[in-house]
Amino acid sequence: MAWWKCGRCEKDFQRNPGAVKRSKKSFCSRTCHYAARSESPHAAIVRSDGRVVIYCPGSPMANKNGFAYRYRLVAAEKIGRAIRKDETVHHINGKTGDDRPENLVVLSRSQHRLVHATEEADRRGYDLLTQKRCRICKEVKLRTEFSPSGTRGRTFPGPQCRPCAAALQRAYRRNHPDRIAATRKRRRLNGK
Repeated sequence: MAWWKCGRCEKDFQRNPGAVKRSKKSFCSRTCHYAARSESPHAAIVRSDGRVVIYCPGSPMANKNGFAYRYRLVAAEKIGRAIRKDETVHHINGKTGDDRPENLVVLSRSQHRLVHATEEADRRGYDLLTQKRCRICKEVKLRTEFSPSGTRGRTFPGPQCRPCAAALQRAYRRNHPDRIAATRKRRRLNGK
């Protein structure tokens, strides 16, 4: 092991000599490496999904390493405030690499889910209010053909249709007889 000086923060660190010789500069951590990349003329890092990440450690929207998505920064500038954690940014044309202000809109998470559900329903050719697509069999059926699910008195159609829900339940019972027996025993002891 040999001692090297970080190309960004000037901190001394130990590294295998062969690993450092391969690059022009050596860095003590990934954070310093990405920060040095972002301070260069090519400041943006493009991820494999097309989203662009920028190093901006002072931003309230940056993660713990100081990086933030460019589309969130652009949308925040457009609305004049930081994007809250309960909000999300929607790309109107569906292209995640297109971060023009006119292509971005800030929505709550529930509004964003509704936008994408509506887009999927339009693409697949069914009415979102009366029909739903089963998560298991992928068929579009009436909402009344789905098992109700929900908590605290609220019920809504579950993610799978009744035949698929019954098949899942049978498979669970077949694969987990010990859990079923324990639940029955617990209910018997509690008087239910």
